[in-house]
Amino acid sequence: MKDLISSIFYLKKSNPTRIFLVYKLPLLLWYLFFLPPSKSLAQEKQQLIKLKQATFTHHQLSYEGKIEIDVIIAGDEAALKKHKPLFIFCQGSLPNPLIIKTSQGEASVFPFNYVDYIDDYHLVIISKPGIPIAPNAETLDERYCYRDSTTNIFPSTFIQNNYADYYVKSTNVVIDHLCHQNYVDTSLIIIAGHSQGAKIATKVATTNDKITHLIYLSGNPLGRFDELIRKERRAVTQGKITAKEAQKNINQLYKHWETINQDPTATDKYWGDSNYAWSSFSKPVIDDLLALDIPIWMGYGTADYGSEFCDLIPLYFIQARKFNLYHHPYVNLEHNFFPVDEKTGIPQYEKDPQWDQIASDFFLWINQTIK
Repeated sequence: MKDLISSIFYLKKSNPTRIFLVYKLPLLLWYLFFLPPSKSLAQEKQQLIKLKQATFTHHQLSYEGKIEIDVIIAGDEAALKKHKPLFIFCQGSLPNPLIIKTSQGEASVFPFNYVDYIDDYHLVIISKPGIPIAPNAETLDERYCYRDSTTNIFPSTFIQNNYADYYVKSTNVVIDHLCHQNYVDTSLIIIAGHSQGAKIATKVATTNDKITHLIYLSGNPLGRFDELIRKERRAVTQGKITAKEAQKNINQLYKHWETINQDPTATDKYWGDSNYAWSSFSKPVIDDLLALDIPIWMGYGTADYGSEFCDLIPLYFIQARKFNLYHHPYVNLEHNFFPVDEKTGIPQYEKDPQWDQIASDFFLWINQTIK
């Protein structure tokens, strides 16, 4: 199936250690068994990675001799030895490497200025399955997604494991392993996720009692497929298509959803992504959020149609008499927290995204909750 994503990549000039991946999503959206371990089952290999303006320690874990899990922790070996809490960041959907090489240099996939927080936290990002940590630039496509040099498609390991349960399981393996290291302060374990990563972070929080805080960013509580239908209705109000055209498109989406659910765990059947990816990431997380008693920080842009339902999440918490939700809508920001022109509704990608401000907000919130 033809890839229907168009992408814009923005390398912030003032800090070449960061890269922002921005996705403009058309109609046929292509997004890219947990058993809680009682002891660390992973074996670790460790090395130092030095970029021009940043340093990471690279940890490679192997779970049950199957898939290698690459992990980077911001900071050098001295920073790693310091006893600090964990902050785990779950990425969005695309198979991007943890270190992205470009003509302008190398960048990590941390979306905010992580250097500001190295002294206080072990900042962790986990690789996608089958994606090398820092491949050569020629193996990356225009979206900085890794493709097999022989087949020019995403690696089979990624395709076969690109579903929610795998990410929850692998993230829990990493957390369990790190919590057995003497440099980790296990009294404070924060899991954060953006977009698809918000769902992963939520499911990890519900399955791992080591997690003390959840940060939910730009996620859709109703799941991935909901966004396709929501986008059609929005296109009508924006005057892009007629209501009749939208309904025709939505009826077609219902048919696609029916086909996916005839074999929902298939990884070899595709509609832009595997059936298993679609079905697993389209499950709502409202009940999961309500099941949590730990503090939850929810942040999203009000101009992000995929996060619109976040406006209603406080109603569920109020009705359930739950008081652990900290709700932060950011007016006129889009999915990746770029500002949006209020009159035209067009994202202003020439401006800086607000990731640093948002990170400052949730790190301040963390400090306030632990006082």
